[in-house]
Amino acid sequence: MLPKPLLASRWREFPYRGELRELIIAGSGRERVLQGRLPSGGAFAIALYYASTTIRATSGIIVTTSTIDDNALEVCYRAEPGFTMRLVQATLDYPGSDEDWEGDCRRWRKLDKAPWPPSGSFAVPAIDLELAAAST
Repeated sequence: MLPKPLLASRWREFPYRGELRELIIAGSGRERVLQGRLPSGGAFAIALYYASTTIRATSGIIVTTSTIDDNALEVCYRAEPGFTMRLVQATLDYPGSDEDWEGDCRRWRKLDKAPWPPSGSFAVPAIDLELAAAST
């Protein structure tokens, strides 16, 4: 269930569920990018603009932060040694039309073929994710 501040009428299920090598949020408080990197080398990116971001994570996941510059930060989620990390659930408040959504989903589904993480057509104002770790 989404937290009350994130309830919206445009919520859509992100088309990828599965293992992640890392999940990174990088940028300023206003403009950020969420990037998922897969063990296969593929990746996806979602632009965030003044976004409310909720991430739930189980034990076995490490969160690190690093400074990019005076105004930007990087937050990285990775599995602890001996664990794998999975994206279990992801929904986003998508501001585009149904046709825009279908086009972005087609682009995101080509994760393993993308030379650079495919990003959606729109910056989203809110995203809700759940990460889980399992021992290897």
